Amino acid sequence: MRSSDIVGLRFENLKWREGVISFASVKTGTPTVLPLTNEVGGAIIDYLKNGRPESDEPFVLLRHDRPHARLRPASIHGIVSAAMVRAGLARDGRRRGAHALRASLATRMMDGGVPLPVISQTLSHESSETTRAYLRADVDRLRCCALDVSPLRNTWWMGGRFPMSGETRLPFEGEMGSFLSFKRGMGFKYEVAERSLRRFQEFCESHEWDGPGLGKELVDGWCAKWPHESPRHHEGRVSTIRQFALYLNSAGLDAYVPAGTTTCSGRRARYSAHVFTLGEVDAIMDACDRLCPHKHSTMHLVLPTLVRLLYSSGTRIDETLSVQMGDVDLGVGSIRMAHTKNGRVRLVALSESMSDVLRTYCDILHPSPSQDDFLFRRDGGGRYASSTIYSRFREVLADAGIPRGGRGAGPRLHDLRHTFACHSLMRASRSGSDVRSLLPVLSIYLGHESIRETELYLKMTAEVFPDVAALVEEACAHVIPEVSGDAQGAY
Repeated sequence: MRSSDIVGLRFENLKWREGVISFASVKTGTPTVLPLTNEVGGAIIDYLKNGRPESDEPFVLLRHDRPHARLRPASIHGIVSAAMVRAGLARDGRRRGAHALRASLATRMMDGGVPLPVISQTLSHESSETTRAYLRADVDRLRCCALDVSPLRNTWWMGGRFPMSGETRLPFEGEMGSFLSFKRGMGFKYEVAERSLRRFQEFCESHEWDGPGLGKELVDGWCAKWPHESPRHHEGRVSTIRQFALYLNSAGLDAYVPAGTTTCSGRRARYSAHVFTLGEVDAIMDACDRLCPHKHSTMHLVLPTLVRLLYSSGTRIDETLSVQMGDVDLGVGSIRMAHTKNGRVRLVALSESMSDVLRTYCDILHPSPSQDDFLFRRDGGGRYASSTIYSRFREVLADAGIPRGGRGAGPRLHDLRHTFACHSLMRASRSGSDVRSLLPVLSIYLGHESIRETELYLKMTAEVFPDVAALVEEACAHVIPEVSGDAQGAY
């Protein structure tokens, strides 16, 4: 019960004959019926006989000071907090008070395999999605989803790494920073566009740009379609430089504005996800460990660790590449994902083997880290672009002997996320764990906005691992209803 429900409890809400407490939640208005256990009933009777002041007030709990009005919710918080201090419970940055007891109850019910709708009803939540919030900060509970990975086997790790080269100032450094701030101030993320502009900076430098404006020859050279470049990528690249040129003109600099393209490729066909087998995962990690170092690159250090993290935790590539050293807590074994797809910060719990891999990696690449350093940093200190990692991953697949179906056919780097979810569910099913109680935890772990987004992985797991299909169906058929007709396209 919430503090507001406790202080509002009336004698008429106590159904002694039925052995229940019946009330409507103050916050949500949800009718709730909870069992009136012997322990709770005995404590109420003891309070009524020995602690409650004499009064005609209909409320069960009253102030001892006159006037004997009902307690306030803040009073409940103070009483519980004081009891926790007397019990010697260290705060350790955790929430303290009556609401902490609600979170503890939700976690215990989850651990006991109680279905999410039952927990939601007990806590007087309007929706099961609200109940999922109690899992977000429970690192130990989330860790049950994390997968183990093999240790790093690259012999280059034993000898350290080559020194990084110094940073250099690129063309339009100040103007580009102002342009990005302007766009983000309007509400645009502009992350992909920023990477395109950084590549344009390198293009200008390689063509000996002498400034201060932006000439037609230079812009046309950049806007020319690259070999094998998709129409969608080309259109985005030209659109970005067009927006930047318009901004430079508005700032008083002479800049040539290229014409927009008309080659939109339209909506792409839905991609069929690939789930790697355990043997394929091992082959991919072996191929990553065989990367040779280069004195101006950290790729031979980054890719083996990054691929293991993507498989072990199922994180998205962009949010993983945005992780900074201040987000990493190897003492607890967790990573804070701040730049997520839906904008919600979440904790990702690491398996012990993944924590060991990151410790080895950080000892070499981050011997004296700054909080703002990117975990997967380039030579020079910046973050890697996801397109760079995608390109190297395709080379790794070829080296591992895993065939690709060509452009748009995969397998893709993002398939490591699908593989993580399916392997996590497969492990739970084969170990006899309750898949039903794991599903909301996995949903939080993956950063899904709704548990229905996680439903897809149940079907994929059953298709890839037929031996667990019956277990998955038995455990989850009544939790996630069958979706038919046009509604299937919504997920």
